[in-house]
Amino acid sequence: MLSFGARHATYTSRLLAVSARRTFHSSQTTLRGTAKIPKPTKSTRTKKATSELPKIYVTVDGKAVDPLGEWHGGAKAKSPARKTRSCASSASKTKTKAKIAQEEAVTPESDDINDIEASVPKTPVAREVQENLKNYPNCLLLTRIGQFYESYFDPQASEIAALLGIKLTAKTWNGERVPFCGFPLQNLEKHLKTLVQEHGRFVAMCEEFSTISDTGVKTFERRVARIITPGTLIDEDFLDSYQNNYLLAVGADQLDGRVGLAWIDVSTGEYLTKSIASEELLDELTRISPREVVLDKKYDGQHNHPVLCAIREDEQLHTSFITPIQPDPITSPAPSKKGLKKRREAAVSSITPEEANASSILLTYLKGTLMEYMPNLYTPTQSTSQNRMRIDTYTMKALEIKERTREGGIRGSLLSVIKRTTTQGGSRLLARWLAEPSTSLEEINHRHSIVSVFSQYPYFSSDVRAMLRQLGDLERLIQSFILGRASATDLVALNKALRTAAAIEERIAQELVGLKKKQTLGLSQLIADLRDLTSLSACISGALDDVDAQLEAVEIDPEEADAKVDWSFGVDFLGIKATFSPQLTKLHTQLKDLHAKGHEMQARLQKTARATTKSYYHKDWTNLGSQIFTTRLQIKQLEREAFKKLREEVLQHSLDIRRSAAILHELDVLASFATLATELKFVRPSMRDDTTFYVVDGRHPTVELGLLSNGRTFQPNSIHMSESSNLHIITGPNMAGKSTVLRQTALIAILAQIGSFVPADMATIGIVDQVFSRVGAKDDLFHDRSTFMVEMLETAEILKRATAKSLVIMDEVGRGTTVHDGLAIAYATIHHLATVNKCRTLFATHFHELEDMIKDETKGHLFPTVDFYCTDIHETSPTQFTYSYHLRSGVNRDSHGLKVASLAGMPRSAMEVAEETLRELKAMKQ
Repeated sequence: MLSFGARHATYTSRLLAVSARRTFHSSQTTLRGTAKIPKPTKSTRTKKATSELPKIYVTVDGKAVDPLGEWHGGAKAKSPARKTRSCASSASKTKTKAKIAQEEAVTPESDDINDIEASVPKTPVAREVQENLKNYPNCLLLTRIGQFYESYFDPQASEIAALLGIKLTAKTWNGERVPFCGFPLQNLEKHLKTLVQEHGRFVAMCEEFSTISDTGVKTFERRVARIITPGTLIDEDFLDSYQNNYLLAVGADQLDGRVGLAWIDVSTGEYLTKSIASEELLDELTRISPREVVLDKKYDGQHNHPVLCAIREDEQLHTSFITPIQPDPITSPAPSKKGLKKRREAAVSSITPEEANASSILLTYLKGTLMEYMPNLYTPTQSTSQNRMRIDTYTMKALEIKERTREGGIRGSLLSVIKRTTTQGGSRLLARWLAEPSTSLEEINHRHSIVSVFSQYPYFSSDVRAMLRQLGDLERLIQSFILGRASATDLVALNKALRTAAAIEERIAQELVGLKKKQTLGLSQLIADLRDLTSLSACISGALDDVDAQLEAVEIDPEEADAKVDWSFGVDFLGIKATFSPQLTKLHTQLKDLHAKGHEMQARLQKTARATTKSYYHKDWTNLGSQIFTTRLQIKQLEREAFKKLREEVLQHSLDIRRSAAILHELDVLASFATLATELKFVRPSMRDDTTFYVVDGRHPTVELGLLSNGRTFQPNSIHMSESSNLHIITGPNMAGKSTVLRQTALIAILAQIGSFVPADMATIGIVDQVFSRVGAKDDLFHDRSTFMVEMLETAEILKRATAKSLVIMDEVGRGTTVHDGLAIAYATIHHLATVNKCRTLFATHFHELEDMIKDETKGHLFPTVDFYCTDIHETSPTQFTYSYHLRSGVNRDSHGLKVASLAGMPRSAMEVAEETLRELKAMKQ
């Protein structure tokens, strides 16, 4: 993107070929050296003896450099074959002598040879592969050989070929046939996705590093540079930009039995710790949603340990065991500033023993997998449950907050319905907010006030969102610099993001001038924390060329392509300005003069040379090419040094960039809430610090959207719970909307407390500290649990944990057993909720007998805070009816189950038997 030569690589071969056709043919080697090659007499190509080719290439300052890349005349270089199955075998059959020389150049340690079985071919590559297979027994090994990644020996080669669907072949090494498969370099990301993301395998990447000795001999060293696992992805193409990719370590304190958590997203640099009770682990796993979990090696094999039992609940989690050896939870150097040093010491001292243990496990694992890409980690953020709503794992799944339960995936979940963010970081933040809404009245009102400003001024919101779209993924961008994987392209993207952030701040400040201070207090406080990064942006802008202008300036008209040679071949520039340093200025001036000399020489030669297909050698022409190439190499080296300085400057501002990115992502989420409110007619709720829950004509956001897409309308319902009426028992027919009312009530509470407006005509909501649900259970045969057992487990958790400020929704408690047993369990549950928990509860049931038991005439109304509501049907004829879906006060003593069975298509003969049986049962009861 930045380099002059990279943009015009497509022109280079064509221009050189045309020029050579008009004047003379210059081969790649004639440009490299000054040895005169005899003019061919018969052949149209110059055949050179090996002794005449240059052995080393030296710059003006005497340093050895790489030779020129392959120069294709008249056409682009052919890319490797498209069919992956044939690439590897083709590569093994057509290996060049140069490639064999590369393999033989690596000499293993003498001690390693003794470990290799006698039957294994004793080539250097074979010994390296065998050694790596022994060192990384739990990984699939991919070895870089030139432009291919290859796998050798069974069972690995067979397994990789089967997983990737590529051809398994064999390679001959010293007369031995070795199982072998491989694929081209450009297919690496696709195959890593298959191995790591889809199959959860660990992949050891043995990379190839070239070195040039003092004598100019080029050799190759291969070493495992990184182990790629599901939880340690950095910047792979298949990494989901809209979700965090967490690696979680779990540690325990032997004294008090508490569990420590430490988790990190390597791609963004988020590093957090938390101390919890062991029974909270399952809920935390659901909230964090890690891709991989690491445990202490001592837990391996302890299948009944509470930690392992909780982890096994999620069958998709990848679990590893390791012995921790990293004592310090921080790997970054100690800061030099006194204030920052004290802050770091205070943060480290506040970390609990179980958190320190988890951090030790995490960092040990990271060092063993990231290896050369291990970043310096700063003080972890201590996460607490204070001021955060608790949503247990059953509720998270039952309400389908982040993904669908039945089909899986985000489509149809609450997250997919409300997501209107424009940045990747904003999407990740929204998912975290949904998993852990706020319980701080001040924080919630702060967010609502910002959403109100964006809602009232749509043009302002539109401007801010348009600029946010230009921000890019700032979190992962700055992390690429910290990991040392940033390129010049990333530097340009960072500079663009910094300028965008400054423009957003300026636009907001401009809008706030004309508004009341009280109205915009929340927004003013938010942008006040944005860091001033104009100096960094100016530094980058002062060092980089205007890329767009540069690319426009060097465009070549194809009609004029024959006019002159493009001298930019061989070396790509990074786009550093020529004025960055005196040395660069001098070299660019020198290069410009050489280009002018080349065009002048070309014009002169074109006038004197005749059209021919023969190749000639011209000493001055060759020397000029060598000088240009050497100058460009020197410029490239100076640009690398300049880029290194710019990277160090970026790293010094990394904490400020992270803080600004967090604020901009929050701004993105809140602006998206305003867009959501406008599109779906959400209203701002009034939040209170009590147990009120008053919603007028509330709606279920996902169900409503699904109905609207099918041309149907949603029936809203109102809920009014207070201290005098906080437990509502809802009866009614099957399919009449009882479960929908329960779920929408919980979702409205969650939406309100993440800072969003809510789907209702009016809402007044008291802060909810926990949301519990017992709806939609199914059996769990993997863990040997029937449907009824799953329901009872969920019910037990609610009765043990719900507080007076909690919100509980329960559906069909007591089903799955006999009528009397089920009714007894339902009554006991209501009794406990009303007398012990005293929380806001919606309790849907078909046990209409509960009204008789609670309103016993001989005992009076046992629970004064309990009220009854119901849904109903409207019968238009003996065979036709409609659901009202409207919630009204009272009890419905008929579930109309036979009508639902008829709708489902039960055979008429079976329905007649059911109707007759029902009449007999009712007669017996009377």
